[in-house]
Parts: sequence; C-alpha cells; structure tokens
Amino acid sequence: MRAEGLLSVILPKDRDPRFVTIRRGGTLADSDHQLLALWAASCAEHVLDGFESARPEDPRPRQAIEQARAWVRGEITMSQARTAGGHAMAAARELGGAARHAAFAAGQAAVVAHVAAHELGAAAYAIKAARAAAPEGEGESAGRLECRWQRDQLPEAIRELVLDDQRLRNDICWSVFDCESRRERQHCPTSASVRVSARATDRSPTSPDEPATVGCRGRNRAATFVVATFLTIISAYGRRGNGKDLSSRLRYVWRRPVCSSSRTMTTSDD
Repeated sequence: MRAEGLLSVILPKDRDPRFVTIRRGGTLADSDHQLLALWAASCAEHVLDGFESARPEDPRPRQAIEQARAWVRGEITMSQARTAGGHAMAAARELGGAARHAAFAAGQAAVVAHVAAHELGAAAYAIKAARAAAPEGEGESAGRLECRWQRDQLPEAIRELVLDDQRLRNDICWSVFDCESRRERQHCPTSASVRVSARATDRSPTSPDEPATVGCRGRNRAATFVVATFLTIISAYGRRGNGKDLSSRLRYVWRRPVCSSSRTMTTSDD
C-alpha cells in the first residue's frame, strides 16, 4: 500500500479552518501552528526507539523530527520539512509493527509544517507504535498510557484545539484517542453529561466534578406553571370533599426528584 493512501485515512474530507493559517483563509495563528509542530515532534520522538532498534543505521525518521523543529526555529522552509517527512515515511517500507508506525509518526510530524492537521497523524501513529511494542495482551493499556502522556505535553495555548480535534477525528484515527478504559468511562461523568444535567436544572454545575444525576430534579418551566395553576384550583375547592387532601398529595409528589421513581411525575427538557 502506498504511503499516501494510508495517510489519507487520518485527514477529514473537509478541512477544518482552525487548522488553516490565517494567511490562507483559516483561523490558525502562526504561533499555534508552530506549537502543533513541536507537539507532534515530541509525540513522534517518544516512540522513535521502536524504529531505531530495528533500523539503527537509518537516520531518516530522526532527521524528520529534527527538521520539524528546525522549521519552527525558522532555519528551513516548509518545503524542506515536508520533504524530510516524505523520506521518513519511505523508511517505513517493508517494515511492520512498532518500527513502521514510529517511522510514520516521524514523517507526520515533519509535514505539520505543510498541513497543520497532520498533528494528529503523528500522535495517532505514535500510539499505534506503543501498542505494537507492548507485550502480548497489554497493547490497549500501553496505547492509553501513551495517549495520556501526549496530552500531558500539550501547551495550554493549543490544548483545547487538539483535544476537540481528537474527539472529532477519533473514528478515522483508529479510535486511538480513547484514553480512558471502559471502567473509567463508566465511573467518571463526561463534561457533556454534566452540561446536560446543568441545563435540566437551569443552572451551571457548581464544579467540574458535579455528578450527572443533578438533572433528576430538573423541572420544565411550562409544566411547573400548569401544575401550580392546577394546585391553586384544587385548593380553592378544598372545602368540598377531599380537595385539600388531593392538593397536599400532588404537592408532595411534585417536590420529589422527578427521576427517583417510576411513580413520580416526569417532565421533558426544554
């Protein structure tokens, strides 16, 4: 399989303007472009031993990483960095496993100078290299550790940009950016679930660690108005029959958490 065909998997069909420099019509500042290249180089270098242990006489992947950093320093042109990336990916030919993935990671890091969106290519191939180098049965765990290490290296200026990019492109990057195990995902509420819960209660979560179950007491404003009106009518006729008892019973039901029991009153979100 040709390298270009393989690498095209990691790029979206439509270019994200956040990864296109301002002078080319996007929103990416040059300083952030350079940070993306440096982060990609770090990701590739972290697994480079996987290639060099198999091909110690071949300097191309290491040179590609060095050229990526040289481009950031303004010492070489974008075209020179891109060429070095192509040479590194050519070094992956006839190789397999960790060595192949590590060479591709280095090549991807160098071509970030040309297309900033290749930053996830370097990270994704580095995770694949870590998985391939791990002992049998430990590949998934090794990949998650590598993913977490990579995220720890992210500069604050590009952190949210890269994390959102990982979320959007995870499916076309072999799902390597699932950094948490299934058990961790089950026990740790996601930011999305907290946002949904906050909307249900018409307020913001008090802290990032607020449990997602706060939404159990969420009430639809329209439903609240209808029930309040109904209770007023019932109270007005409380002198007749059991109207007062019915009013008290309904008030008690309405005060209970709306999702704590199948017998309680439920409402839909706005």
